[in-house]
Amino acid sequence: MDRLEPYPAGAGVAALKDHSLSDVLPVAHVYLSPHLDDAVLSCGATIARQVASGVAVEVLTLFAGQPQLDTLSTYARQLHVASGDSPDMVGTRREEDAAACRLLAAGFLHLDYLDAPYRRDPDSGTPLYTSDAELLGWHPHPADQGLVAELVGTIASRYEGGPALRMYAPLGAGGHVDHLAVRAAALELQRCGFGLAFYEDYPHVQDGHGLVRALALPHAGGWVAELSELQDSHVLAKCKAIACHESQIPVLFGDGEEMIRSVRSYMDLTGGSAGYAERFWKSVSASDGQGLR
Repeated sequence: MDRLEPYPAGAGVAALKDHSLSDVLPVAHVYLSPHLDDAVLSCGATIARQVASGVAVEVLTLFAGQPQLDTLSTYARQLHVASGDSPDMVGTRREEDAAACRLLAAGFLHLDYLDAPYRRDPDSGTPLYTSDAELLGWHPHPADQGLVAELVGTIASRYEGGPALRMYAPLGAGGHVDHLAVRAAALELQRCGFGLAFYEDYPHVQDGHGLVRALALPHAGGWVAELSELQDSHVLAKCKAIACHESQIPVLFGDGEEMIRSVRSYMDLTGGSAGYAERFWKSVSASDGQGLR
């Protein structure tokens, strides 16, 4: 069993960004993370490998906005309780993500879009998502109709497409409405000339039916899989980074030891004879010849 050394999660954002190669090098890889753990959970070992090769990586978390705590829905409050009921849940999770990115030496940016359980209908004021079934139901609420276009504009305003930049977005396995929104935005960015690969949403992807359904969603073209082959040191770095998300470990895994077992088991299964790996998917119709660097 790997031994995970404790890692501080309370330093300021500016100080944490000082440890990133993206402060001194052009960003080569951008991970579009719906929430404050998705990139690390799904791609943490690949991020570790890329940083170790001397290139700059940035994690852009989109749904990291602070809700009005006095207007939380019953469902949102239940989610807070399950994650430890911090008086500043988003602030706590931002600190956890900052620590995880610092451990991986990746740059990070947290945007202020609200997580789905916090969003409300602008006309009626009623919560858009009030249960796991709605949150993971594969069908965004009609009030979220304009969200994808907003995400496209925000991302495109920060980065310039071209061969020097590779973006990674969630495939949407699991049907989470926020993951599907980021996927849709990424597909639009791809049509605008950005290089994209789509990662498998871990741990949701462990349910193989979700992966099959995500690959079958309407899409202009097919998919081709590509493995990011990884060493044990990269897997250990991923596990340490995930462990920084202390509030989410009980929700997703039960405890730290089960997290390590689960991560290693799935990465071993993914890689097969190649050893540990994380899997990415590229659109056949939009393939530009760039592999995972």
